[in-house]
Amino acid sequence: MKGEKGDRGRKPRETNTYIKESRAKIRGWKEALEKKGIKKEEMHSLRNKISALESRIQKRLELRGLKEKIESRRQRFEELADIIASSSCNPCSGDLLGEIKNSLPITSLQCPVPETL
Repeated sequence: MKGEKGDRGRKPRETNTYIKESRAKIRGWKEALEKKGIKKEEMHSLRNKISALESRIQKRLELRGLKEKIESRRQRFEELADIIASSSCNPCSGDLLGEIKNSLPITSLQCPVPETL
Protein backbone atom coordinates (compact mmCIF):
# COMPACT_ATOMS: atom_id res chain seq x y z
CA MET A 1 0.00 0.00 0.00
CA LYS A 2 1.33 3.42 -0.93
CA GLY A 3 2.11 5.76 1.90
CA GLU A 4 3.39 3.10 4.26
CA LYS A 5 6.43 4.10 6.23
CA GLY A 6 8.83 1.69 4.50
CA ASP A 7 8.05 2.97 0.99
CA ARG A 8 9.36 6.49 1.44
CA GLY A 9 12.69 8.01 0.48
CA ARG A 10 15.63 6.74 -1.48
CA LYS A 11 16.29 3.06 -1.35
CA PRO A 12 19.67 2.16 0.18
CA ARG A 13 22.31 0.97 -2.27
CA GLU A 14 25.75 -0.53 -1.88
CA THR A 15 28.38 2.21 -1.69
CA ASN A 16 30.49 1.00 -4.64
CA THR A 17 27.41 0.74 -6.88
CA TYR A 18 26.23 4.18 -5.80
CA ILE A 19 29.64 5.73 -6.53
CA LYS A 20 29.93 4.06 -9.94
CA GLU A 21 26.44 5.19 -11.01
CA SER A 22 26.97 8.69 -9.63
CA ARG A 23 30.28 9.15 -11.45
CA ALA A 24 28.60 8.04 -14.69
CA LYS A 25 25.91 10.70 -14.16
CA ILE A 26 28.56 13.34 -13.48
CA ARG A 27 30.42 12.44 -16.69
CA GLY A 28 27.18 12.80 -18.65
CA TRP A 29 26.45 16.17 -17.10
CA LYS A 30 30.00 17.39 -17.79
CA GLU A 31 29.65 16.35 -21.43
CA ALA A 32 26.37 18.25 -21.60
CA LEU A 33 28.12 21.35 -20.22
CA GLU A 34 30.67 21.23 -23.05
CA LYS A 35 27.97 21.45 -25.72
CA LYS A 36 27.50 24.79 -27.40
CA GLY A 37 24.18 26.55 -27.30
CA ILE A 38 23.29 25.52 -23.77
CA LYS A 39 21.31 28.10 -21.80
CA LYS A 40 22.93 29.89 -18.90
CA GLU A 41 20.29 28.66 -16.44
CA GLU A 42 20.78 25.08 -17.58
CA MET A 43 24.56 25.41 -17.19
CA HIS A 44 24.05 26.70 -13.65
CA SER A 45 21.68 23.83 -12.87
CA LEU A 46 24.10 21.19 -14.22
CA ARG A 47 27.00 22.65 -12.24
CA ASN A 48 24.89 22.54 -9.07
CA LYS A 49 23.92 18.91 -9.75
CA ILE A 50 27.56 17.97 -10.30
CA SER A 51 28.66 19.72 -7.13
CA ALA A 52 25.89 18.18 -5.03
CA LEU A 53 26.53 14.65 -6.29
CA GLU A 54 30.29 14.97 -5.80
CA SER A 55 29.60 16.15 -2.25
CA ARG A 56 27.34 13.14 -1.59
CA ILE A 57 29.99 10.78 -2.96
CA GLN A 58 32.60 12.33 -0.66
CA LYS A 59 30.27 12.00 2.31
CA ARG A 60 29.62 8.32 1.52
CA LEU A 61 33.36 7.64 1.33
CA GLU A 62 33.94 9.39 4.66
CA LEU A 63 31.10 7.45 6.25
CA ARG A 64 32.53 4.17 4.99
CA GLY A 65 35.91 5.08 6.49
CA LEU A 66 34.32 5.92 9.83
CA LYS A 67 32.36 2.65 9.87
CA GLU A 68 35.59 0.73 9.23
CA LYS A 69 37.31 2.62 12.05
CA ILE A 70 34.43 1.89 14.44
CA GLU A 71 34.52 -1.80 13.54
CA SER A 72 38.27 -1.91 14.14
CA ARG A 73 37.83 -0.31 17.56
CA ARG A 74 34.99 -2.69 18.39
CA GLN A 75 37.22 -5.67 17.60
CA ARG A 76 40.02 -4.28 19.74
CA PHE A 77 37.57 -3.70 22.58
CA GLU A 78 36.39 -7.32 22.32
CA GLU A 79 40.01 -8.48 22.51
CA LEU A 80 40.49 -6.35 25.61
CA ALA A 81 37.28 -7.72 27.17
CA ASP A 82 38.50 -11.28 26.49
CA ILE A 83 41.80 -10.55 28.20
CA ILE A 84 40.01 -9.12 31.24
CA ALA A 85 37.54 -12.03 31.35
CA SER A 86 40.29 -14.64 31.13
CA SER A 87 42.49 -12.93 33.68
CA SER A 88 42.52 -14.54 37.11
CA CYS A 89 43.98 -11.49 38.78
CA ASN A 90 42.38 -8.39 40.27
CA PRO A 91 41.40 -5.85 37.54
CA CYS A 92 43.18 -3.12 39.48
CA SER A 93 46.47 -4.96 39.65
CA GLY A 94 49.52 -4.20 37.58
CA ASP A 95 49.55 -7.76 36.24
CA LEU A 96 46.36 -7.21 34.26
CA LEU A 97 47.52 -3.86 32.89
CA GLY A 98 50.85 -5.40 31.94
CA GLU A 99 49.08 -8.27 30.18
CA ILE A 100 46.86 -5.83 28.27
CA LYS A 101 49.84 -3.70 27.31
CA ASN A 102 51.72 -6.76 26.01
CA SER A 103 48.73 -8.24 24.17
CA LEU A 104 47.40 -5.19 22.34
CA PRO A 105 49.48 -2.84 20.20
CA ILE A 106 48.41 0.29 22.06
CA THR A 107 50.77 3.21 21.49
CA SER A 108 49.93 5.01 24.71
CA LEU A 109 48.19 3.43 27.68
CA GLN A 110 46.27 6.06 29.63
CA CYS A 111 46.91 4.57 33.05
CA PRO A 112 50.51 3.55 33.82
CA VAL A 113 51.31 0.14 35.25
CA PRO A 114 51.73 0.60 39.01
CA GLU A 115 55.10 -0.31 40.50
CA THR A 116 53.69 -1.82 43.70
CA LEU A 117 50.29 -2.46 45.21
